[in-house]
Amino acid sequence: MSAKSPYLKHVRGSRYVYSSKGIFYRFSYKTGDLHPENDFSEYSEKIQNITGNNSGRVYINENKEMIGYAKEEDGKWHPYSAGKIKPNLSFKGFDSNPKSLETGLAWTGLLAHHGAKYKFNGRGEFYFEEVSREGGVYTKRKYIVNNAPDTLIHNLHSVGKYYGSFRVNEHLHVFTPVPKDTVIEHPKNKKIIEQFRNMTDMQRNALQQYQNSSNHIPLYVGKLDKPFEINRPDGERVISSFREVE
Repeated sequence: MSAKSPYLKHVRGSRYVYSSKGIFYRFSYKTGDLHPENDFSEYSEKIQNITGNNSGRVYINENKEMIGYAKEEDGKWHPYSAGKIKPNLSFKGFDSNPKSLETGLAWTGLLAHHGAKYKFNGRGEFYFEEVSREGGVYTKRKYIVNNAPDTLIHNLHSVGKYYGSFRVNEHLHVFTPVPKDTVIEHPKNKKIIEQFRNMTDMQRNALQQYQNSSNHIPLYVGKLDKPFEINRPDGERVISSFREVE
């Protein structure tokens, strides 16, 4: 294993899998794996080297950093950075880096575990939540986002979201789950129906499964100009279970 130092920032990002096959996306609905259009074996080797594992989860955040976990002598999982991924991960049938997607339409990219998960409340506070297990009890700590743009709260409200979660992927695109009943009453519902008809089979199936399991539809919010800055002291994000990382 190469020399390494712990990753001290908050661990978040789109969740992928790395192995000898490269980096790929694993569906949550037991429908198989989705491999990118390009070869990313060079990057999976970097993650293998830094974690000492042949395979596992890797989180790619808004800075395009690849974060993997390694189990150390204390029996816990410690985070390490494998550097930044330079090419864009693109997957046939999905568009996770849309160029002209309109705010309020259905999200066209990957869904489950895609993007870093953030939250906001009715007071307009944006924050990141860390879950940790202490003494057998799971606790949550809230860290405020310092640089959320004013347009973000406006766009979230415009799609019918006034509190709750949203996700930011490695391309800085933002999408959020909105209750199906709210979407039906949304001014852009007819456009969403037409959009659904014109989607690829893979997009349509993924959206349908997402909707059936959550009774929500992911709507596009917009794109950030730069990654979020979080008011969190530097510190290693050690975990006992991957349930602690969303």
